[in-house]
Amino acid sequence: MSVQIGAAPKIIVQNPSNPSEQSIHDLIDYIRKLIEDIPPTEAYYGNSPPPHPEDGDLWFNTIDNRLYAYAT
Repeated sequence: MSVQIGAAPKIIVQNPSNPSEQSIHDLIDYIRKLIEDIPPTEAYYGNSPPPHPEDGDLWFNTIDNRLYAYAT
């Protein structure tokens, strides 16, 4: 399953090895706005899943370094 959190606007960088200051500024502004829109949440972490997960709970598995989201 794939989950898309948000869609980024197309930011075209003419010279990726030497981006303009405006391109960098636009990208930083977009990232700030994206982060502000993410609701605060908590995640369980450890080498075993949470004992009673509910829909929407997050678990960061410290063995395989993956983040899991529970959906029912």
